[in-house]
Amino acid sequence: MKNSGHLGAALVAGMVFVGVVGGVAEATPVNFVDPGEWSVGSSGSTYQAWDVFTGTTGNGPDVGYNREGDLVASSGVQVSGPYVASSGNFYGLFGEFDVTADVVNASGGSGTGTHVVVQMASTSSADEVKVFNGAGEEIAGAVQLRSDELGKVFLYNMTPPGSSTPVPIYSYEDIYEFYLPDYVGDYQIVASYAGHSSFDGLRIDSYLTDSAMSVTVVPEPAAVALLGLGGLMILQRRRKV
Repeated sequence: MKNSGHLGAALVAGMVFVGVVGGVAEATPVNFVDPGEWSVGSSGSTYQAWDVFTGTTGNGPDVGYNREGDLVASSGVQVSGPYVASSGNFYGLFGEFDVTADVVNASGGSGTGTHVVVQMASTSSADEVKVFNGAGEEIAGAVQLRSDELGKVFLYNMTPPGSSTPVPIYSYEDIYEFYLPDYVGDYQIVASYAGHSSFDGLRIDSYLTDSAMSVTVVPEPAAVALLGLGGLMILQRRRKV
């Protein structure tokens, strides 16, 4: 998936960010959708979402479950590369950066492989998204089933230096799906971003299954908006200590 269509807006955000460190608005991924072939919380599934990133490592999920309904405790997200953190986001002010999610896979269920749904919110689409085993190595036979834009959420209007015209800044939401045949262990999702990108949110769902399922059906824009309103009401955010 190419990010050239979103990079201009991200560059504008970055220009203002230089003068207002700590002032970048925080995006809530309100339009993320449930997987289409299983229910959240089903035995043999995971569901994890991140909306607040406070450091380079150790960012546990804000909400989510795996291992047959047990609260997620050991999955985490880390970032590498020249970036700065503000308002709970990762921001590539000085260059490219990678976001890595180490995911504890489900233990229940009888499937021999893992179907993974990844949804991300950022001011530009990822240059590349890959899935590896828990040691960061390639998984034999892993297949990417889809790479699509889910939608976008308006964040705020920002006026560039030297201009009197506000520019709208959006959080673009993308969805990826993978199938990992004959693999039910822990795994990593690695997303690579260009400089001047702001990484705002992440959701990862997976399910143990013997074969790849149909890709998740993305609702029409009006239906997505209604889902977003409901999501805002139920999303539990982690309090900063």
